[in-house]
Amino acid sequence: MTEYTTIRVSKAAKASAQEAKRDGETWNDYLQRCTDTPPSVTEFVPIEDVAGREVPQAQIDYVEIESRCKSAMEEVLTE
Repeated sequence: MTEYTTIRVSKAAKASAQEAKRDGETWNDYLQRCTDTPPSVTEFVPIEDVAGREVPQAQIDYVEIESRCKSAMEEVLTE
């Protein structure tokens, strides 16, 4: 069973945090992300978004997709 707590922050700090919080991210996820031990996050996207075109199921090259995803993640993480 999950236990919960309440924290007090200034309105300015809350407003700033709300701007930094990602869409679909819970407050728990946001706080974890801001610590030294962030949670692992898996985001699923349509394969067409990764490939840049419509891809029939028989033509899916998972190795190529994994490589593109890793490259995109490296770009995001190094910015």
